[in-house]
Amino acid sequence: MTETLTERTLSDLAFSLPGSCALFHDYKLDFCCAGQRSLGEAASEQGLDAQRIAEELQALPPANDQTDWRLTSNDQLIDHILERYHKVHREQLPALIPLAERVEKTHAAHPQCPTGLTAHLKTIQEELEWHMCKEESVLFPWLRQGIPLSHVQ
Repeated sequence: MTETLTERTLSDLAFSLPGSCALFHDYKLDFCCAGQRSLGEAASEQGLDAQRIAEELQALPPANDQTDWRLTSNDQLIDHILERYHKVHREQLPALIPLAERVEKTHAAHPQCPTGLTAHLKTIQEELEWHMCKEESVLFPWLRQGIPLSHVQ
């Protein structure tokens, strides 16, 4: 499987493997404008070990978690939400906004350019931050204390 990852394009990997964009960013691999190159080609051009990068891609956590969250405790569910969603949103949205700006500037003349994406991501970031802060400061503490939400006004 590792060998096939090195043959796939950066854009395909970025699209299909959650967490790959951050890894590519760490290695300074351009999966946008130069995304049609294979991982092997891109790594070779920069003197990087494509096999090692492929192994890191394989080690990324799977996208589909099969946990039945209805059967877990409130604490387990809250910890999962904080780690899997809140932390990830806080890490990735600030990185996505400059990427969107770059795409909009670089490809402004292209008819399929996602015009307005940057503004939309900024709005999402603001609204998500408000939502997450409310959960973290009000909802999650109540749930951790065992206060039934039906009793909350």
